[in-house]
Amino acid sequence: MDKSTMLALMVTAKKGDPGDWESLLTVYAQRLERIAPKLTEDELYSMLAVGAAIYQRWCQHTDSERETAEALLRLTGDRPLE
Repeated sequence: MDKSTMLALMVTAKKGDPGDWESLLTVYAQRLERIAPKLTEDELYSMLAVGAAIYQRWCQHTDSERETAEALLRLTGDRPLE
């Protein structure tokens, strides 16, 4: 299967509940664990880098949500929850 086909399958998949970011990363690690023995060291580290990028995106998403909530509270004159 080529890259274009894989991308097409991913972006046209039925939209289900993917769960939270941590669940997504856990599923990715479980799948990677199963195929790791078949990968070269370079391939494994490349796939781990993808997992790291997912985690970093999750952190950015969480920070963005927090910053947005705090900005909305400031606009309404409320104080952020401590």
